[in-house]
Amino acid sequence: MKPTVSVGLILLAVIISEAHARVRSQRDHRSASATPKNRRGSQKPITNGAHIKLNLTEVVREYIVKYIGKEVLNFSLKEQVGNEWPTVKAKTGELVYGDQCKKVTYFPDMDCSDYYIYYIYNGISSPFDLPINLTLSYKGIRNDTHELNINNASYIYWNPDNITMYPANTSQSNFSEEKCNFSIQVTFSGSFVYHVGTVQDDKPKQGSHPIGRVALLTTKGLSQQGDEVLVYKISGVFIHTVTCTPKMEEKKGQ
Repeated sequence: MKPTVSVGLILLAVIISEAHARVRSQRDHRSASATPKNRRGSQKPITNGAHIKLNLTEVVREYIVKYIGKEVLNFSLKEQVGNEWPTVKAKTGELVYGDQCKKVTYFPDMDCSDYYIYYIYNGISSPFDLPINLTLSYKGIRNDTHELNINNASYIYWNPDNITMYPANTSQSNFSEEKCNFSIQVTFSGSFVYHVGTVQDDKPKQGSHPIGRVALLTTKGLSQQGDEVLVYKISGVFIHTVTCTPKMEEKKGQ
């Protein structure tokens, strides 16, 4: 299928194996049908994709097998199991940028285009939405804030002017870039529910269990704040480029 290109604000979280090819071509392979297409920088974010990341559901299963019971019949972070309901709630913290970031340069007498990308090197897949508010500058003249879901995301990009390639590197073009690390802390609080066929020690075969204790699986990059709060840090690299070229002369009569 031939890729389609939509006009406006595009925020995508896509498969990481395609990242470098997409950055080179700078093409948007998705269209946003629910938003106007005649205004640049106006469309709402879209997210999808997958990446090598922490799978919270599988980590909880691993914890159950290691610390509760070997024969896992059922468990859930969101759905009822037997007579038990889980109480797990997810919360997304603020996006924090590293100290390496510096402001890019816009040239007011030139036609400038932004390109943003967040490479998520440590992501997460969970049964919960993980919303964040992302505020980005458009041409240095306004800030656009949109909410998007970073659950299961591998990277996010914004290509408001649908750049299809980098302009030729000539004396008439200017290029500015900022690059730094970023992180977003995610917390899960409450208890999950389970049902096992055999148990260790005196634990019940069916019941609820504080999710914070899952951090005992220390190789998973998890930490805890008490027994009922599990913490994971999404992190990666942020790049913002601004490319400026001479303005096109307006057509006569317009």
